[in-house]
Amino acid sequence: MNMLKSAFITLLVLTTGVLAANAEIPEMVSFQGFLADSNGTAVEDGNYILTFSLWDGASDETDNKLWEETQVVPVQRGIYSVDLGSAESFPNTWNCLRQCSTRLYLWCSCGVYV
Repeated sequence: MNMLKSAFITLLVLTTGVLAANAEIPEMVSFQGFLADSNGTAVEDGNYILTFSLWDGASDETDNKLWEETQVVPVQRGIYSVDLGSAESFPNTWNCLRQCSTRLYLWCSCGVYV
């Protein structure tokens, strides 16, 4: 009985490891930020058009944009919260990025106050 119990636990651990290794990349990623003017003061409350993009490097001149989406985002006391990937799905290349340990850079630009 103990050998059967031990074999079951081993199988359970191996199965869990395989399932974890094949886990899906999330479809959306929650992100919170603080929107401020050039003096560091929180912007006026309201809705803002924000564009988010992911890059494979820190320079928008020499590196590649991998993904981009624009959202109308409510901002209160400068604080906002978004679900990245809700307006534009992430590309199917995430598995490669996860396996390659590639560092990604998130850029956020603010459009007009709506």
